[in-house]
Amino acid sequence: MEYDLINGLASAIDNVYNYSSEDGSRKTKARLIGEEMHITYVTILNSSRESDLHHQMSSLKKESNEMISSRLRTIKKEFKDASGRSLTTKKIGITDDVETLTVSPYSPFRKLKYSCTYKYEVK
Repeated sequence: MEYDLINGLASAIDNVYNYSSEDGSRKTKARLIGEEMHITYVTILNSSRESDLHHQMSSLKKESNEMISSRLRTIKKEFKDASGRSLTTKKIGITDDVETLTVSPYSPFRKLKYSCTYKYEVK
């Protein structure tokens, strides 16, 4: 990868700015790993039953896609402003994960962490 590309991309994905929701429950973060840029969406949610989680997953996937796409547009804009050329990206993979944070035998609610990562090849 070229030095100018790395330098421009590093300044564009710098997490000095706050890329989270107003209440702090949702956040995106971007990082450069080798030839790939990974943009991750993370949120915390409460679920009472397994069936509730299935209903929430479709809205979570839609929300993660919107927030990651918004972050990618911001990165491309910042890159163009910093380097004077456009950033070309190609989506090469998607992974998502649900992690249980808290469970109690006295409460039907579980606190879960949902994360979704889009992997892009950058040029």
